[in-house]
Amino acid sequence: MLRTRTERYLTNADDIAANRSGTLTDKQRREAGALKLGTGVIGVVVLLVVGGLLAFPFVLLWQEQGELWGLVIVAVILLLVGVPVGLLVLKQLVRLVLTRQDLAAGDVQQADGVVTWRRRRYAAEFPGRAFWTTNSVTSLPPGPYRFYYLPRSGYVLSAEKLSGMMTLGGETADLNQVLGSVIGFGTGDLEANRDGRLGSGQGARMVAAMIGQGLIALLILGFCGFMAFSVLSDSGSDTPITLLFVGVIGLIGPLVIGWSIVKLGLDLLGGRVETVEGPVQRTYRRSGRSTTYYYQVNTMKFTVTFNAYQALVSGPVYRVYYAPRSKRLVALENVRS
Repeated sequence: MLRTRTERYLTNADDIAANRSGTLTDKQRREAGALKLGTGVIGVVVLLVVGGLLAFPFVLLWQEQGELWGLVIVAVILLLVGVPVGLLVLKQLVRLVLTRQDLAAGDVQQADGVVTWRRRRYAAEFPGRAFWTTNSVTSLPPGPYRFYYLPRSGYVLSAEKLSGMMTLGGETADLNQVLGSVIGFGTGDLEANRDGRLGSGQGARMVAAMIGQGLIALLILGFCGFMAFSVLSDSGSDTPITLLFVGVIGLIGPLVIGWSIVKLGLDLLGGRVETVEGPVQRTYRRSGRSTTYYYQVNTMKFTVTFNAYQALVSGPVYRVYYAPRSKRLVALENVRS
């Protein structure tokens, strides 16, 4: 089942109008009041349990043999686990308490700043922002904004787009540049895509993908060959069934990967890209402990990395470029807000 991640939209006109006058809307009060300490508490419990399990054998060693170094190792483990987690929980607790105070006071402040890409997320940066503020803003493209926020906690309530381009401590990349950095395409690639051609950098990445898939196919074949040799060396009553199972894996896996390599090779030889245009939605699918992330536009769906998933801003219209046979996403650009 495909799912979409819940986002907090900060550009609602009614919210901005209320914040300009120094007041909060009921919706903003509910959203800010929903902040919980739960994630931090769960993290503390999990990491303390892990730390305890790691330290347990050294405690026994110290008690039974009096080895001082065992106690030192315990102290180091507890420090490495406890101090970072304690600081994170303290930060979360401070945010929680200060947000409650802000909501009780009902004060709203404003400051001009920018939204920038910070490795794995978009962040609101503005003068006077407290260091404990969680300033993630998933629904805002990079650029200059007037932020309305709660003064003690730094909680961002809304954001008003400003004209021009201002920076805080350096140049701020625009949305297309951020997408290019995480997906892997440059300005030259995008210019070639607009002409319907595959860019040189994109071609190199497709070659790398083919090599990587080829290595995986070889590993599968090698593993299945080793298993078949082991089964034949130990002839048991279930040998034919085991050999059949290993043979199926050794045949289907490389064939599927091989077909993917063939499609990439045909796209590379053709050197062409196709386009689809429209609003792009971020979706994901969970299967056990693994999560697969997608961009979905109209009826088409493209697999992307987690960073690419985080970098997409929902709402604008994008032009998506992809290889026609492999359906591999090679680039996209924001064409209309």
